Amino acid sequence: MVAHYLKRNNLVGNYQQAGCLEPVKMYIGFSPALEQSHDYAALFSRGMKELRRSGKLQAILNKYGLKDWESKLPRTQTTVERKNI
Repeated sequence: MVAHYLKRNNLVGNYQQAGCLEPVKMYIGFSPALEQSHDYAALFSRGMKELRRSGKLQAILNKYGLKDWESKLPRTQTTVERKNI
């Protein structure tokens, strides 16, 4: 995101990277208190698959200088599970 900001504002070369943080895993959660949560999770999963399949996800990632997180992981099928907590 910073690289995109610097490029967009013609600031490339004005700043120097001072360090790098390790990648952090991020998760999306849906409340088990809502009956629609499973539907929302499935909708999100289908949407991400469609963005990736159509190439739109890569275009978005390229715009911000980011890499597809699944390119670093072994290919597995993504599933959505309902967990009752």
